[in-house]
Amino acid sequence: MPQDITFLDVKEANHAERQRLLNRRFVLERKKADDDDTLAPDLEHELQEVIAKTKLTAAALKKAKSPNEKEKLKSAVQPDSSYQVKLVDPLLIAVRDAVGLSVPAVANIGDPVDGVFPGTASADEATLAITYGILTADNQTAPKGDLFSRTVSNALGQYMDEKNKPVFDKVLQILSENGGDSHAVRTNQWASVSRQLRADNVTVEDEHIALLALDALSNRVGSGDAAAPSSIDIVLPDLDTGADIQIVVANVKAMKLLYFAAMLEEVKFFATTDKLVELFQNGMLPLGRGPAGDGLFKYWKKTVTRLSETERRNLYMRGFGFPGGDAAMAITPNREFSDLWLRFISAVSNFNRQSTVDQLLRSNMPSSVNSEQVKKAGRDLGANLSLHGYGIAYFAATDLQQQINDVMTLLNDSEIRGAYGARDMWQLIEQVSIYELGGAKNTVRYRTMATAGGIIIAWIGNHTSQLTGTFTDPILDLDTIRRPPIRAPGVRPTENPTDRDLVDACDQWLAVTGTQDQQVSEYSQPADTPNTTSRPVQIPQAARDLLESVGVQAAYTGGPTNGNGNGNGRLAGFR
Repeated sequence: MPQDITFLDVKEANHAERQRLLNRRFVLERKKADDDDTLAPDLEHELQEVIAKTKLTAAALKKAKSPNEKEKLKSAVQPDSSYQVKLVDPLLIAVRDAVGLSVPAVANIGDPVDGVFPGTASADEATLAITYGILTADNQTAPKGDLFSRTVSNALGQYMDEKNKPVFDKVLQILSENGGDSHAVRTNQWASVSRQLRADNVTVEDEHIALLALDALSNRVGSGDAAAPSSIDIVLPDLDTGADIQIVVANVKAMKLLYFAAMLEEVKFFATTDKLVELFQNGMLPLGRGPAGDGLFKYWKKTVTRLSETERRNLYMRGFGFPGGDAAMAITPNREFSDLWLRFISAVSNFNRQSTVDQLLRSNMPSSVNSEQVKKAGRDLGANLSLHGYGIAYFAATDLQQQINDVMTLLNDSEIRGAYGARDMWQLIEQVSIYELGGAKNTVRYRTMATAGGIIIAWIGNHTSQLTGTFTDPILDLDTIRRPPIRAPGVRPTENPTDRDLVDACDQWLAVTGTQDQQVSEYSQPADTPNTTSRPVQIPQAARDLLESVGVQAAYTGGPTNGNGNGNGRLAGFR
């Protein structure tokens, strides 16, 4: 392995985990101070573990810029600390332990400092880094469970294969040489590029391997037409500036974006842009030569490559049961979503209300309120979202993500807003809707529902292991809800929501939709889990035809047929 490579994703993951621990330490220390310097034994044990992981090392003291800053840090420095930063990323620790069983030298590799492994660079460090990269590239980031060891073994086997290893090593050299002075490389990109080259039968003897590697890298990190949709992360724009049920995280992320888009659809977000393009085509929009015209022209040229309104509404119908899809299409709406959605939101809101009242009435006595109903409702909703997120959902979501960003850029253009005398894009949407689209919708309502819904689904996606596992810890942390930690810079609630963000989002959604307290109380009560599968069920074509012949509509999402006419269609449930 080349010397002094900085693995950026290793550095970022360790920093993010350290920040999470610091936030947790802040919450526990404040609770301890509020409760007369006492904590429950389990919380005290957790606090001491967190302190041990987050104490500043001598390296931090060495970097202090002033004597005062050094004095403040001295009390936090461990007496026997070295000049190495403590590794806290649980995934890298688990991968090192697991790989060390097969390659013993890996278990002795020191902790990386700012993404750089200490000591002499070696093949063992490359083995650890690429195994970590393959897991993160495949979104296998949960370092627990029976399948983790098998997943690590499979990743290690991919790298150690005699046909793959030379290409992996060559790609690392190429990427590090193009990574600037720090030789920066992301392990997941290293893994993705190497596997892409092997899939194309590229070998180290190919004289163009460097160009092919860099081209594959640009496709992985780009957002243009050449980028694979599965490589594009779902990132929502900010509108104001072991389990009995398997929940697939990628499917839930896709549904997060689709729900967000569905709320924007209701406020005529996309229709407004289409109308502006139509007026621009007909010469009825007073725009001169400039960026506004360039943007509208570019948006018009890409019309045929984007999802149409009918196609979008078909996705909303299939994913959430929202009306408006094409009746001629054989699409079965998600009839369970509305009920499961309201049950989860009501359970979260009611749990927070009861815990607040319980705290006031019982003072320091243990709370009688538990979060099992929240966990059960969240598991049911997550399973439903995961089931209906199969198929085209993730790939359509990446396309919609780009379209939303393009539309926001257009609607925020000062020249376009000036044509309607609007101060912001929401006033522009209202003006166009009133004059051109038959009336405006309540933008505040749907903006709030979009953002709150995104936070709620993001929380479910981030807590799939807790929702589907048999953990005894409460799914919601009352300390985090009552004393929210300081949010790290750049961290948005739509991507990494805390329990407090979830509670606030549920209350906001209930408020803007005018849901009555009586209905919240009713829906927060326990209910049977819907009969559902963890993935679409295969059904032969003959059986599907028989069901439809007697008036039973099968939720069929397609599948290949064999020579005798029997198909492998997928049945997501039928009525």
